Amino acid sequence: MILGASMALLVPLDTRRRCCGGGSYQVKQKRDWVLSDKIIQVYENYALYRRADGVCNSHILNNGKGAMKREQKGERTKRRMAEALLSLLSERPIGSISIRMITEACGLDRQTFYYHFADIYALLKFAFSSSLLPTLQEAQRGKNMQVSFRQVMLFLQENKRAVTTLLESGGRPLLREALYADAQGVFAATVIPRLKKEGVSARRAEEAAQTCRRMVVSVIIDWAEGYDCRAPEDLVRATMDDVEDYLRGVSLHSGAR
Repeated sequence: MILGASMALLVPLDTRRRCCGGGSYQVKQKRDWVLSDKIIQVYENYALYRRADGVCNSHILNNGKGAMKREQKGERTKRRMAEALLSLLSERPIGSISIRMITEACGLDRQTFYYHFADIYALLKFAFSSSLLPTLQEAQRGKNMQVSFRQVMLFLQENKRAVTTLLESGGRPLLREALYADAQGVFAATVIPRLKKEGVSARRAEEAAQTCRRMVVSVIIDWAEGYDCRAPEDLVRATMDDVEDYLRGVSLHSGAR
């Protein structure tokens, strides 16, 4: 709009002369040119503002992309250190592992380690949760109690030393929380529909699913802490038999046929 107004005033002199009357032309000419100069200045200022605004928006956008890249790089660095720690734990106890061993294994320095973690135990908790989470998510997608249970037990067995160290360093709540979150989805998707189909009320079915979850999680933690020495396959089979007996009892007690 501003550009249109300024261009309308910047017409050839002979054309402007025909549009102006007699002796008033000189006054109109001077006034028009002063007005034109002002409009041009306003337009130029506006154009500069738009360019500056574009530069500012581009700067913000670039900063956002840069922050995202830095975050992704930091996450990759943490995972590299976590993998190095789990690899070292498969060979020796955590008391024999130093920060230098971890950083050298993944080509980093001590400063980078301390930028992300306070100590080795903080890295251990990150390593365990970041490694266990995909396993739990995969187990939950299966929507099968026994298969999900077996997947979790095999993961814990493969990382037995890391699990033991985690529990000894106060990581029991972390393990319990992760297992409960996974078991909740699995049992909600299997136990509740089954019991409802057998005539059990929705409330009773939900309570039964919670009980099954507590049964399985307690068995897993007892095994991880060394209180149960059975092989994972035997543990899974026996526990699932107990779960099935319990669910049959819930159905019978509720009068389902």
